[in-house]
Amino acid sequence: MNKYRDLYLKDINKDLIGKTITVSGWVNRSRDHGNLLFIDLRDSTSLLQCV
Repeated sequence: MNKYRDLYLKDINKDLIGKTITVSGWVNRSRDHGNLLFIDLRDSTSLLQCV
């Protein structure tokens, strides 16, 4: 695709477990639960929650 992303968020699935991918988008929401930080990353196609 380009140097900022390998896939759109809608294309991420279980087949990619264990692989390294590059995604890009904007932070839609972040939540800090002490030792755990949740980031909702959004692009034009979907939403991805990062922990």
